[in-house]
Amino acid sequence: MGLRRDAAGTAVFLVLMIDSVVNGLFVPLSMLYLSASSGASLVNVGALLSLAGLVSLPVPLWVGRLVDRHGPKPVVLVAQLLQAAGLLGYLVVRDGGGILLAATVASLGQRAFWSSAFTLVSNLSDRDPGGHSRERWFGVIGSLRAVGYGLGAVVAGVALSVKSDLVYRGSIGACAFLLLVAAVLLERGVPRSVTLQEKPANEEAGSRGYRVL
Repeated sequence: MGLRRDAAGTAVFLVLMIDSVVNGLFVPLSMLYLSASSGASLVNVGALLSLAGLVSLPVPLWVGRLVDRHGPKPVVLVAQLLQAAGLLGYLVVRDGGGILLAATVASLGQRAFWSSAFTLVSNLSDRDPGGHSRERWFGVIGSLRAVGYGLGAVVAGVALSVKSDLVYRGSIGACAFLLLVAAVLLERGVPRSVTLQEKPANEEAGSRGYRVL
Protein backbone atom coordinates (compact mmCIF):
# COMPACT_ATOMS: atom_id res chain seq x y z
CA MET A 1 0.00 0.00 0.00
CA GLY A 2 2.90 2.32 0.79
CA LEU A 3 4.45 1.68 -2.64
CA ARG A 4 1.13 2.40 -4.33
CA ARG A 5 0.82 5.63 -2.39
CA ASP A 6 4.36 6.72 -3.28
CA ALA A 7 3.83 5.91 -6.98
CA ALA A 8 0.52 7.78 -6.95
CA GLY A 9 2.16 10.77 -5.29
CA THR A 10 4.91 10.86 -7.93
CA ALA A 11 2.33 10.67 -10.72
CA VAL A 12 0.30 13.51 -9.19
CA PHE A 13 3.39 15.69 -8.78
CA LEU A 14 4.26 15.14 -12.45
CA VAL A 15 0.71 15.93 -13.54
CA LEU A 16 0.70 19.19 -11.58
CA MET A 17 4.12 20.09 -12.97
CA ILE A 18 2.93 19.48 -16.53
CA ASP A 19 -0.18 21.60 -16.03
CA SER A 20 1.89 24.43 -14.61
CA VAL A 21 4.31 24.33 -17.56
CA VAL A 22 1.38 24.31 -20.00
CA ASN A 23 -0.27 27.27 -18.29
CA GLY A 24 3.00 29.21 -18.14
CA LEU A 25 3.55 28.60 -21.85
CA PHE A 26 0.02 28.88 -23.17
CA VAL A 27 -1.30 31.95 -21.35
CA PRO A 28 1.17 34.48 -22.83
CA LEU A 29 1.11 32.77 -26.22
CA SER A 30 -2.62 32.29 -26.74
CA MET A 31 -3.71 35.82 -27.67
CA LEU A 32 -0.97 36.42 -30.23
CA TYR A 33 -1.37 32.95 -31.72
CA LEU A 34 -5.15 33.23 -32.07
CA SER A 35 -4.88 36.71 -33.51
CA ALA A 36 -2.28 35.58 -36.06
CA SER A 37 -4.13 32.39 -37.03
CA SER A 38 -7.61 33.92 -37.34
CA GLY A 39 -6.83 37.45 -38.47
CA ALA A 40 -8.88 38.88 -35.59
CA SER A 41 -7.58 41.85 -33.63
CA LEU A 42 -6.02 41.40 -30.20
CA VAL A 43 -8.97 43.31 -28.72
CA ASN A 44 -11.48 40.87 -30.22
CA VAL A 45 -9.45 37.82 -29.22
CA GLY A 46 -9.07 39.18 -25.68
CA ALA A 47 -12.82 39.75 -25.45
CA LEU A 48 -13.53 36.19 -26.60
CA LEU A 49 -11.07 34.70 -24.11
CA SER A 50 -12.58 36.81 -21.33
CA LEU A 51 -16.08 35.65 -22.26
CA ALA A 52 -14.90 32.02 -22.19
CA GLY A 53 -13.49 32.63 -18.72
CA LEU A 54 -16.79 34.07 -17.52
CA VAL A 55 -18.72 31.08 -18.89
CA SER A 56 -16.49 28.71 -16.92
CA LEU A 57 -16.61 30.75 -13.71
CA PRO A 58 -19.38 28.65 -11.97
CA VAL A 59 -17.57 25.35 -12.69
CA PRO A 60 -16.00 24.99 -9.21
CA LEU A 61 -19.47 24.85 -7.65
CA TRP A 62 -20.37 21.79 -9.71
CA VAL A 63 -16.92 20.23 -9.53
CA GLY A 64 -17.01 20.16 -5.74
CA ARG A 65 -20.18 18.06 -5.78
CA LEU A 66 -18.77 15.71 -8.43
CA VAL A 67 -15.59 15.22 -6.40
CA ASP A 68 -17.63 14.43 -3.28
CA ARG A 69 -19.71 11.89 -5.18
CA HIS A 70 -17.17 10.19 -7.46
CA GLY A 71 -13.78 11.03 -5.95
CA PRO A 72 -11.21 13.46 -7.38
CA LYS A 73 -9.40 11.20 -9.85
CA PRO A 74 -12.09 10.92 -12.57
CA VAL A 75 -12.81 14.65 -12.35
CA VAL A 76 -9.12 15.55 -12.71
CA LEU A 77 -8.83 13.10 -15.62
CA VAL A 78 -11.79 14.62 -17.49
CA ALA A 79 -10.40 18.10 -16.81
CA GLN A 80 -7.09 17.13 -18.44
CA LEU A 81 -8.87 15.81 -21.52
CA LEU A 82 -11.01 18.96 -21.79
CA GLN A 83 -7.92 21.15 -21.68
CA ALA A 84 -6.22 19.06 -24.35
CA ALA A 85 -9.35 19.16 -26.55
CA GLY A 86 -9.53 22.94 -26.25
CA LEU A 87 -5.90 23.38 -27.25
CA LEU A 88 -6.26 20.98 -30.17
CA GLY A 89 -9.27 23.06 -31.20
CA TYR A 90 -7.03 26.13 -31.32
CA LEU A 91 -5.05 24.48 -34.10
CA VAL A 92 -8.07 24.36 -36.43
CA VAL A 93 -10.24 27.38 -35.53
CA ARG A 94 -10.29 30.29 -37.94
CA ASP A 95 -13.16 32.53 -36.79
CA GLY A 96 -14.59 34.14 -33.67
CA GLY A 97 -17.14 31.40 -33.01
CA GLY A 98 -14.50 28.69 -33.21
CA ILE A 99 -12.17 30.63 -30.93
CA LEU A 100 -14.92 31.07 -28.35
CA LEU A 101 -15.83 27.37 -28.44
CA ALA A 102 -12.24 26.14 -28.13
CA ALA A 103 -11.43 28.70 -25.44
CA THR A 104 -14.53 27.74 -23.45
CA VAL A 105 -13.65 24.03 -23.55
CA ALA A 106 -10.08 24.78 -22.46
CA SER A 107 -11.25 27.14 -19.73
CA LEU A 108 -13.77 24.61 -18.42
CA GLY A 109 -11.01 22.03 -18.20
CA GLN A 110 -8.64 24.42 -16.47
CA ARG A 111 -11.22 25.45 -13.86
CA ALA A 112 -12.21 21.84 -13.23
CA PHE A 113 -8.58 20.78 -12.88
CA TRP A 114 -7.57 23.35 -10.29
CA SER A 115 -10.87 22.82 -8.44
CA SER A 116 -10.27 19.08 -8.02
CA ALA A 117 -6.50 18.52 -8.11
CA PHE A 118 -5.95 19.79 -4.57
CA THR A 119 -8.55 17.38 -3.21
CA LEU A 120 -6.63 14.59 -4.92
CA VAL A 121 -3.43 15.77 -3.25
CA SER A 122 -5.14 16.16 0.11
CA ASN A 123 -6.53 12.62 0.02
CA LEU A 124 -3.12 11.20 -0.83
CA SER A 125 -1.34 13.24 1.83
CA ASP A 126 -3.78 12.04 4.50
CA ARG A 127 -2.55 8.49 3.88
CA ASP A 128 1.08 9.48 4.37
CA PRO A 129 2.27 8.38 7.82
CA GLY A 130 3.91 10.87 10.15
CA GLY A 131 3.14 14.41 11.21
CA HIS A 132 2.79 17.44 8.95
CA SER A 133 2.38 15.27 5.83
CA ARG A 134 -0.16 17.63 4.27
CA GLU A 135 2.12 20.62 4.78
CA ARG A 136 5.00 18.78 3.08
CA TRP A 137 2.87 17.72 0.12
CA PHE A 138 1.44 21.17 -0.48
CA GLY A 139 4.87 22.74 0.00
CA VAL A 140 6.28 20.54 -2.75
CA ILE A 141 3.30 21.33 -4.98
CA GLY A 142 3.75 25.06 -4.48
CA SER A 143 7.40 24.77 -5.53
CA LEU A 144 6.54 22.63 -8.56
CA ARG A 145 3.89 25.09 -9.71
CA ALA A 146 6.32 28.01 -9.46
CA VAL A 147 9.01 26.13 -11.39
CA GLY A 148 6.48 24.97 -13.99
CA TYR A 149 5.12 28.46 -14.61
CA GLY A 150 8.67 29.77 -14.89
CA LEU A 151 9.72 27.13 -17.42
CA GLY A 152 6.57 27.66 -19.46
CA ALA A 153 7.08 31.43 -19.48
CA VAL A 154 10.68 31.05 -20.64
CA VAL A 155 9.64 28.78 -23.52
CA ALA A 156 6.81 31.18 -24.41
CA GLY A 157 9.27 34.08 -24.47
CA VAL A 158 11.50 32.19 -26.89
CA ALA A 159 8.52 31.24 -29.08
CA LEU A 160 7.22 34.81 -29.16
CA SER A 161 10.65 36.18 -30.06
CA VAL A 162 10.78 33.93 -33.14
CA LYS A 163 7.45 35.32 -34.47
CA SER A 164 6.73 32.23 -36.55
CA ASP A 165 3.27 30.74 -37.04
CA LEU A 166 4.86 27.29 -37.27
CA VAL A 167 6.53 27.78 -33.87
CA TYR A 168 3.25 29.05 -32.39
CA ARG A 169 1.35 26.02 -33.69
CA GLY A 170 4.09 23.67 -32.55
CA SER A 171 3.97 25.16 -29.05
CA ILE A 172 0.18 24.82 -28.83
CA GLY A 173 0.38 21.25 -30.13
CA ALA A 174 3.11 20.44 -27.59
CA CYS A 175 0.87 21.77 -24.81
CA ALA A 176 -1.98 19.53 -25.93
CA PHE A 177 0.38 16.53 -26.13
CA LEU A 178 1.72 17.19 -22.62
CA LEU A 179 -1.82 17.32 -21.24
CA LEU A 180 -2.60 13.96 -22.84
CA VAL A 181 0.61 12.54 -21.32
CA ALA A 182 -0.52 13.88 -17.94
CA ALA A 183 -3.90 12.19 -18.39
CA VAL A 184 -2.18 8.85 -19.08
CA LEU A 185 0.07 9.31 -16.03
CA LEU A 186 -2.97 9.99 -13.88
CA GLU A 187 -4.95 7.04 -15.23
CA ARG A 188 -2.11 4.53 -14.97
CA GLY A 189 -0.26 5.85 -11.94
CA VAL A 190 -3.03 6.76 -9.49
CA PRO A 191 -5.35 3.92 -8.39
CA ARG A 192 -8.80 5.27 -7.65
CA SER A 193 -8.86 3.27 -4.41
CA VAL A 194 -6.16 5.49 -2.88
CA THR A 195 -7.94 8.73 -3.76
CA LEU A 196 -11.33 8.00 -2.22
CA GLN A 197 -11.97 9.54 1.16
CA GLU A 198 -13.87 7.48 3.70
CA LYS A 199 -17.09 9.10 4.85
CA PRO A 200 -18.17 9.12 8.49
CA ALA A 201 -20.80 6.49 9.21
CA ASN A 202 -23.05 8.98 11.01
CA GLU A 203 -22.95 11.64 8.30
CA GLU A 204 -26.40 13.06 7.58
CA ALA A 205 -27.31 13.95 4.02
CA GLY A 206 -29.31 16.95 5.16
CA SER A 207 -26.27 18.63 6.72
CA ARG A 208 -24.43 19.03 3.41
CA GLY A 209 -24.74 21.20 0.36
CA TYR A 210 -24.03 24.72 -0.84
CA ARG A 211 -27.09 26.19 0.87
CA VAL A 212 -25.69 25.10 4.24
CA LEU A 213 -22.26 26.43 3.30
